[in-house]
Amino acid sequence: MGFWNVTYNDSSRWEAVESIAGPRIPFWRGIRETFAGRPLGSPRVNLVRIKGLEDLQAERLENGERSAINFLRTQSGFIAFTKIRLEVYAIPFQHDEWCMQTEPADGVEQLLKFNRKNQCIQFHVEASASAFDELKNWLNRFSQIDQTNG
Repeated sequence: MGFWNVTYNDSSRWEAVESIAGPRIPFWRGIRETFAGRPLGSPRVNLVRIKGLEDLQAERLENGERSAINFLRTQSGFIAFTKIRLEVYAIPFQHDEWCMQTEPADGVEQLLKFNRKNQCIQFHVEASASAFDELKNWLNRFSQIDQTNG
């Protein structure tokens, strides 16, 4: 499975998420990183559709909701968070799974791609040009920095 419901504090679910993305960065280090201009959390954008995690997309469609998505840095990757109704879902990634971002020709939806072994996961998002640029720059910056600095 490529995502987990982390609404409730279930240590086995967090262990599964962290086995892919690496341990979450401790609170005290997060404060230091933020003050140094390296926030742990990404900007939030509107999630329109997910490709590659059909079960999660089906759940989103079943509830007829659009939701936000944002990312959290971990020691070895990222965790994407989105909500469906009142439940929070975590989608973990390793740094090297971040692939690219593109802007489709219609200029409305942007695309964030991650490649996980033999699976491509795509997040179709809506955001202003500046918000999207800020998010992709955040992903680019921390996928490179954290790979070299741990």
